[in-house]
Amino acid sequence: MKKEVILNDRYKYVFDSDLNFMRIHIDGVPCPLSPRTLFKFYDTNLLSIASLHENYFWLSNPKEFNDPFDCNINLIEFEDLENFPESTSIKRNNVSNIGVTCFTEEINEPLMWAHYANNYYGFVLELDSEHIRVNLYNRERKKSLNPVLYFDKFIKVKNTDSFAMEYWLTAKSDKWKYEKEWRILADVDDSVPYDRIAFYEPITIKAIYIGHRLFDENESVFNLLESIFATKYPD
Repeated sequence: MKKEVILNDRYKYVFDSDLNFMRIHIDGVPCPLSPRTLFKFYDTNLLSIASLHENYFWLSNPKEFNDPFDCNINLIEFEDLENFPESTSIKRNNVSNIGVTCFTEEINEPLMWAHYANNYYGFVLELDSEHIRVNLYNRERKKSLNPVLYFDKFIKVKNTDSFAMEYWLTAKSDKWKYEKEWRILADVDDSVPYDRIAFYEPITIKAIYIGHRLFDENESVFNLLESIFATKYPD
């Protein structure tokens, strides 16, 4: 097994003998396994409100992301298909067997409110990342929490590298670096109903932040969110 793989002058994977996996190092320092606080942005549509009420995250297919080159399979150089299931069926970033849900370390970035909270008509959940424990629907599956890595120039890695899937699903253009993103990555099976639902414990949520336009202009939705929070997240 490789002990170190340098991606660029900022990122490298280093084998962590205590944890027994290749761990990403950023600027020469091992990346924390989770940040102290994470935020998740939502529009105020029925699906977002339902997920708040039922305390779950949706594990998206990367093809639904606003960056069409996110999770680009062309970052992987294939030597064999072992341990890389369904790879031949992936079309750039249409990945039927992987689900992703996204978070950020940053709440005070206007572009985040514009892009992901419907231009301040949405809301944001603050999460205690130490308590993120998602229950994947109906069965045990692999899952992980990973930082997104931002590149001005991408490199390819071999699919036989132990970190290949993590790199493939977290490498983005540095034009998006203001997002300071983290992701839960999980196996999914689209033949299983609701397999893209990942429930979390209400204790995970520390606070809710309401976009000022929602507060000012949509009192009924604001009151609904306030009611859900008081009932489902009393702490």
